[in-house]
Amino acid sequence: MKTNFKKMALLTLALLTLGGVSMQAATETYDFVKVESGSTALPSWGSEVNSGGVALNMLAYGEDDFNNRFAVGPTSRNNDSGNCFKFRTNGDYKGLWSQYGDRNFTILNLVKGNRVTMTISKGDETLKFVGGDVVVSGKTYTVATAGNLDFVTTGGVYIEKVVIEDPVASEVVTVGTPAVDITYDFTQIVPNASDKVVPINQDIDHQVTTSSTNKVYKLAIAGNDFDNRFGVGGYTADRTGDGGFHFFRHGTNGSTYKGLFNGYSGRTFSILNLKKDDKVTITISNNGSTLAFFDKDATEYAGSAVVSGDVYTVDADGSLDFISTGSVYIEKVRIQHDAINIGGATLVSANALDFTDVDAIKAYVATEASKGIITFKQVKKVPADTPLYLTADVAVSFDVPILEGDPETIETNLLKGSASTTKSLTSTEDTKYYAFGVQDGEAGFYLVPSSGSFISAAGKAYLELTAEQASAESRLAFNFVDGETTGISESVSKAATDGRYYDLQGRRVALPTKGLYIVNGKKVIVK
Repeated sequence: MKTNFKKMALLTLALLTLGGVSMQAATETYDFVKVESGSTALPSWGSEVNSGGVALNMLAYGEDDFNNRFAVGPTSRNNDSGNCFKFRTNGDYKGLWSQYGDRNFTILNLVKGNRVTMTISKGDETLKFVGGDVVVSGKTYTVATAGNLDFVTTGGVYIEKVVIEDPVASEVVTVGTPAVDITYDFTQIVPNASDKVVPINQDIDHQVTTSSTNKVYKLAIAGNDFDNRFGVGGYTADRTGDGGFHFFRHGTNGSTYKGLFNGYSGRTFSILNLKKDDKVTITISNNGSTLAFFDKDATEYAGSAVVSGDVYTVDADGSLDFISTGSVYIEKVRIQHDAINIGGATLVSANALDFTDVDAIKAYVATEASKGIITFKQVKKVPADTPLYLTADVAVSFDVPILEGDPETIETNLLKGSASTTKSLTSTEDTKYYAFGVQDGEAGFYLVPSSGSFISAAGKAYLELTAEQASAESRLAFNFVDGETTGISESVSKAATDGRYYDLQGRRVALPTKGLYIVNGKKVIVK
């Protein structure tokens, strides 16, 4: 299905089904392969740095003490048994090297919960925890108690890299769609390690080419996949043919034109993985040559020319396709999205979370259900692997602390889900599943039909109800119980924002009398 576009003036926001979680932790990376001696790289074979001695000695090289993180020594630590570890290269092996077994390597000053990943090489030789298991290269180990992490060599071994991650102190919990504003500057691409910027008039080594197959190729250079945002294709609407785009600079000192360059008309440039209402700004140059929107369902390009610096808004999820009308340089691409609050999100975290001092987001479990009305009870100290429904007044991402101490006891929760696995849902006559999403611009829990299946993603929650608990309609109504409040504090139904009156059970009232009602999602007292 093709994706259409419109100028920013025609922007109409729509609700999106987003909300998620990511972990926050500081990371230290120590790459012993890249240790330098003066102004040159690690010395070649035969050049060594002896760091052995009595007891444990801090590992240092030149003026680098590696943040006081490492020490080396002989296995007994009470005598001088010669060389211990050395910085060394030997063909395919390089890094911090020990020639013999039973040499100690210690990672210092760790705290409980630090995660340590070691990259090691040299055949079958390896390290092992002192009095413990063999350490597998690339595997992550979590520190059980504060202190030092001790290893002993089993033979000749090279330690190439050590990565230390702090304990996860919080998780970034998201409700709605936070604002996005990112710029990709193709004039500043570094095509390989020896180039500071794209070389002047040297495009051939950095060309992005496409083969004569009917597809768009991901734009990548020197390991940079640009967040999987871009693709390039060949000539004509069926995208066949060779020759895509080049990273190129032209003119004196590269000052005239530079960026992602195409020297011919009819080459396809695609911005991938866009969401509805993303705003895209493209900066292009090279006199009269330009880009035009590309209708991929047609045999040739269609639509208006893209004016450098104009902002275009995406009508639907998908890709934004262009075709060049001649030689053109794409200098920058800016992608923006306004913050959108969809009114909620679901979450199942592998960690226990503490919402006690979090005002931006409220967390709920589902405690009761009757005839399509779900009662959600607020929780603060949440056990790990608890399915939650989250609400926020505005679209927000917030660092929710990892819980220290005991969580609340949650006896009943009609929300289901897993932090790590997906679940295929199909409603039956006796069991009704409801998934959180958006239909007709309204967010809520909607019935999963019995005619097919819905895959609930890992980290997301869904409702599992009996036929008696379920609603006759496709969307459920909510009751919220917040904090110390008893009874209903808010009720929301499918049409609760349409200006009509509803009672506290979510039923529409045509002629309200005295009492408490819900209008546009808020409590209203009629006197």
